[in-house]
Amino acid sequence: MGATLRVWTDERGEELLPMEGACEDDHVHYSVSYTPAQTGVVWYSFDLAASDGATWRYGACEGWTTGEGDFAYGNPPSFQLTVYVPRQTQPDWYKNGIVYQVFPDRFARGTDWRERAEKAKALVENLEASLKNLG
Repeated sequence: MGATLRVWTDERGEELLPMEGACEDDHVHYSVSYTPAQTGVVWYSFDLAASDGATWRYGACEGWTTGEGDFAYGNPPSFQLTVYVPRQTQPDWYKNGIVYQVFPDRFARGTDWRERAEKAKALVENLEASLKNLG
């Protein structure tokens, strides 16, 4: 058993990065570090090797590049990650603060996904108001 991160960029083409497995309770958690060589779009999906020798492929759902993925026969659509140039200097509020990124589309998208996205938006607005009150 094992997992591989499949990455594709214009600059380098396809790269296959073996992922490290670590047992956690009743499952295995796979991870790998990847730093893009340059800015641009990074396309990625995963290959999962089963104990019987079969390879399962996991990528974006058909017609999507973000959100919940799906297993596919053959090559699944890839997830997309856009990489920007890092700033040479960061503002003080960023260096000394906490940044939260909320990706509502990364969670299971059921029929009530718009309602959940609105709740997430309200959560952020409430958090901003609470932080302003703290000074």
